[in-house]
Parts: sequence; structure tokens; C-alpha cells
Amino acid sequence: MIKPRVIVIGIIVIALVAVLLLSFLPPRQTRHQAPEEAVTGTGISIDMGVTYLPVTKGVSRYYGLEVESGALVTEVIAGSLADQAGVQIGDVILSYNGVLLSKEVTLLGRMKACPVGSRIKLLVYRNNDTELVEFDHISR
Repeated sequence: MIKPRVIVIGIIVIALVAVLLLSFLPPRQTRHQAPEEAVTGTGISIDMGVTYLPVTKGVSRYYGLEVESGALVTEVIAGSLADQAGVQIGDVILSYNGVLLSKEVTLLGRMKACPVGSRIKLLVYRNNDTELVEFDHISR
């Protein structure tokens, strides 16, 4: 006859092994769930006064964008350079000073490479159209 103590220990060991194995499974993503890029805090705030998400295929699909690269503006800081120039939440910045943004060419990288005092020209996708937004890069 098996002792009750051995049975309890066996159940505990089985439960611990199950929990350990389940922790290695990837999280389940439903079709209504935001893509990982949108929820992991990868948005980047830069000195022109916007926070954005790099546009990937997943971000584009989730937000219903008709572009698959660029920088999706998620916040515009009131009174910032971008705000004064007319950048809006939901805009997708497609290019920075004529250089198309991509996985390899990021908005943050372009901003870091732009000296203070330069003119900034953003090609912005908004409401199924593109618009040129311009302002001077001044330090704040």
C-alpha cells in the first residue's frame, strides 16, 4: 500500500513540473490583441516632442495603416516643436529630411544625426494622403 505522504509528494512534484513546462510556452496572441511592439514600451520620446512606435507589418495591421514602415506618432507634447508644426497623433512619419524611414533607418537615428539649427522636413502620412511638415530643429 502506498503511503499518503508519498502520494502528496508525487502530486506536488507533478504540479511543479507542469508549471515549469507551461512557463516555456509562448504567450497566446489573439487577433484583437495589440502586437508586441505596441505593448512592450518600445515607444521612443525624442526632443522634437513626439512619442512613436516604429511601424512594422504587425503594427501596420493592428492599426489599419496603409504603410508598412515609418514612425507612428502616439503622442505629441503640447507646445513642442512637432506640435507647433502641426504633427498629430496617428500621423506616420515616412521620411526625415528626404530619407525614408525603415527598420534600418530610424526616426531616432535621424534625429540624433541632425544638428541643432537645421531645418527638419518630415513627410507625414495622414488620412490616406501625404503632407510635408517643416520646422527648425532648435534646442529646448
